[in-house]
Amino acid sequence: MFFTQPNFILAGVLLFAFYTMGKEEAKHGRRDLGMIWALFSAIVSGIVIGVFAGDWLPVLLAQVGLFFAIAVVRLLMEKR
Repeated sequence: MFFTQPNFILAGVLLFAFYTMGKEEAKHGRRDLGMIWALFSAIVSGIVIGVFAGDWLPVLLAQVGLFFAIAVVRLLMEKR
């Protein structure tokens, strides 16, 4: 079963983590972006696994990049 491979397990865990982070941020008066962040996480993981045939390390690095991209976009939006 390919869903038990480490890259798919890591993608699922990180998808849930991004969803939870978005929900947690909504508790502090911001918009609930949990589903959008989870969708971005799924898209990034899908591209890394499907197109580039990435193992767990490329998936992890791509998700770290997504985390920093979200942080930069949020900082730019708050400065407006």
